[in-house]
Amino acid sequence: MSILSSAAPPSGYGKHTKAPTSTGKKEERHHAFYFTSTKGQHILKNPGIIHDMIDKSGIKETDIVLEIGPGTGNLTMQLLEKCKQVIAIEVDVRMVSELRKRVMGTKVKKKKHNFIIIFLKRPFESKLQIIHGDAIKTNFPFFNLCIANIPYQISSPLIFKLLAHRPHFRCAVLMLQDEFAKRMVARPGDYVWSRLSINCQLLARVGYLKKVGKANFRPPPKVESALIRLEPRHPPPPINFLEWDGLIRICFERRHRLLQKIFNNKSVLENIEKNHRLFCEMKKWYVFVVVLLLFVCVCTVVFVQYTTQYFFFKKKKHLEPVADVKATIRKVLEECDLADKRPRHLDIPDFLKLMKMLNDKGFHFK
Repeated sequence: MSILSSAAPPSGYGKHTKAPTSTGKKEERHHAFYFTSTKGQHILKNPGIIHDMIDKSGIKETDIVLEIGPGTGNLTMQLLEKCKQVIAIEVDVRMVSELRKRVMGTKVKKKKHNFIIIFLKRPFESKLQIIHGDAIKTNFPFFNLCIANIPYQISSPLIFKLLAHRPHFRCAVLMLQDEFAKRMVARPGDYVWSRLSINCQLLARVGYLKKVGKANFRPPPKVESALIRLEPRHPPPPINFLEWDGLIRICFERRHRLLQKIFNNKSVLENIEKNHRLFCEMKKWYVFVVVLLLFVCVCTVVFVQYTTQYFFFKKKKHLEPVADVKATIRKVLEECDLADKRPRHLDIPDFLKLMKMLNDKGFHFK
């Protein structure tokens, strides 16, 4: 006996009730499930949109596809016909049971020598791997493509988890909230240019494919949707992303203000000075450990003296904390010609240049 038939139906299970009509009667729509909007369960029902998602991904027969939130399997069944394997991650046990029953006992026609037609039994069941769990907390296996209609409330953490996944995948085609998708593809100077825009475009090439209306989902969401395509940059930029995100967070906290005023803020200066002094102390201890290890491993007086002299004399100017943090940062902003500019008008090379010059002065943001 399946999970669905053995379990007692919850309140409201199996139907959606609308408000009373003009005749005083309630309109009822019967479904197999009670879809939970709090979990982002808006099932994509338009086959044309599903075909567009698959076509835009450039899927191959040898690909392993990751799908997050497969729901009842409308997209999953189309993917199974096009690729080698589908890995579906679903948090709702009812959807997991329905998806397994949908691929059970499936048959596919295969022509041989243009005369004989062979029916292959259970091909989809062997090509589908279902992981029951939360996509944010689950370790992703290897995959080539990610094609999914994801829950909108986990869009931001899920996208950055995908971009941090190693080894790199080829591309991802995702259904997102339209407003969120426009923020991802915004350009410098746009009103919606934000931390999300600059971080996504630093790590990937982002393309806006098409807008998708509410009527293409069941139940329909309250917002418009859109398809986007992500292609991770390979190799990724050689920067410390935690430090980069710390700088971008400071700049975009007041993205309409001048950078000079942002870095004159008392709390910002205190945090930067605290990190600066901590970095200087850590660097001193790092030098001491390096010298000690060289002494133990090499045991050569000349080499130890040279290494000690190199670190403690040639690099000594970098180990001393800056006396006036505010003046030093102002000087860096003037050298970069960014003091009178606002974060919403700066692009990725501008922020990379600013971070490098601040790092050279011993200022870090993690």
